[in-house]
Amino acid sequence: RIMELAPREGAVLFQGEPGTGKEILARTLHARGEQRDDLFERVDCSRLREGGSIGALLEHSKAGTLYFRQIGSMPPQMQKELSAIVLTRRFRAYDGGGDAQLRTRIIASTTTHLEKLTVDGRFNPDLLQALKETTVTVPPLRTRPEDARIHIGLMLRRFLNPGEKVPIEPEALMVLENYPWPGNLPELEETIRNASCISGGMCIRAQHLPRGFLRMATTGDEEQLRQIDLKQFRGRVVKSFLTNIKQEYEHVLDKIEKFAP
Repeated sequence: RIMELAPREGAVLFQGEPGTGKEILARTLHARGEQRDDLFERVDCSRLREGGSIGALLEHSKAGTLYFRQIGSMPPQMQKELSAIVLTRRFRAYDGGGDAQLRTRIIASTTTHLEKLTVDGRFNPDLLQALKETTVTVPPLRTRPEDARIHIGLMLRRFLNPGEKVPIEPEALMVLENYPWPGNLPELEETIRNASCISGGMCIRAQHLPRGFLRMATTGDEEQLRQIDLKQFRGRVVKSFLTNIKQEYEHVLDKIEKFAP
């Protein structure tokens, strides 16, 4: 679908659960489009304030693509302005030059149901209609386990030094691929980072993963897993990390204590 949308000029909306990779897809779309040689600029809509202007933002931006993160948080007046810009592909220039042609690609993302926000009067219906024509729903990682292996490889490359390789034993890879990942990509990334650290640069084994992963990956209790808060998961990972480190080097500490004066 990304290859299909890349050459088009229209706005695109990515919707899905937190951490499903919406910004990764937005950057991929930018890299495959005509704006690839220009900047990709992210705008966090939760930080925008009433009274701001999309036109002024477009006029002063040097970006080829503006990515509006969490567009449901955009102030109402700016939603209305963006709706007109998306529909007409023109915006008001504030340098006294009148209207200007839109040359910047507009990409947006949301983790909320914009239809519900529209019914509640918190989202502009015209903007929703304009974005719905090119909306891409990004499924959670638990529904696409085949992607886990790809992301694991990409993450390991980021965490390791150039040329360094850390293999993953088949059992550990199987657990990672079958775990439902309620925290999606951020949870996977934190797990791989900690596992590579615990392994000490050696082969990542199932024992390097947080305790309970094997049981949770095989029980398939998806509803229970959805209730896991990412902050709770991080605390669990840190605790597991410290426990594994202690077990891994306990024998060394015993020897040190024996020779200690």
